[in-house]
Amino acid sequence: NCDGGTYGGVQFKNKPDAIKGRFKREDTTGENSHIIVYMWNGTYGSNVGNKNSASQPRDNVDRAIFGKTSATQNGTLVAKCDYAFSSTGGDWQEIVVPIEYDNNISPEMMNVIISGGDYWTRDNMKDGTILYADDVQFVYYSDLSYLNYDGVDYLKSGQTNYTINKEYDESKLSFAPKGKGATVEKSYDANSKVLT
Repeated sequence: NCDGGTYGGVQFKNKPDAIKGRFKREDTTGENSHIIVYMWNGTYGSNVGNKNSASQPRDNVDRAIFGKTSATQNGTLVAKCDYAFSSTGGDWQEIVVPIEYDNNISPEMMNVIISGGDYWTRDNMKDGTILYADDVQFVYYSDLSYLNYDGVDYLKSGQTNYTINKEYDESKLSFAPKGKGATVEKSYDANSKVLT
């Protein structure tokens, strides 16, 4: 007697880049487990119900926000991810799922769903499907996606200090943060010739 899925949400205005956690799933049934995140603005109205009862109007039903069912849409989907997997080999495994942003606006609401079963197709749910989850958290990237000076790409993964043997000219410098909600501040010390 499910009531149509997840509806409502939690107020949330940040822009994480990924969700990660430690998960343990034995592949005994072949059913998919899901890690789902979605963020939106406004309101999506739709009717939901189950096989044994009449549908009822609800705000912000997951299927309406994802476009899987008809809705009265006065909202905008800002970001989402839906990662499906059926096994971690019976061991704990860290899984990092990038969150995809559809535009540059900040969200107002958010939901996270961690489902041991096939969340979107209820008829695929099987007895005995078990998913363990621990240490689930959002990831915010604080490094750069690129660092270019005078046409040369200097960025190296894990490196935070660079020596460039050229006179500093701000017009030749370009860079961007990797994180969706990240900002970069810079300052140049002409005496030490260090750009921070």
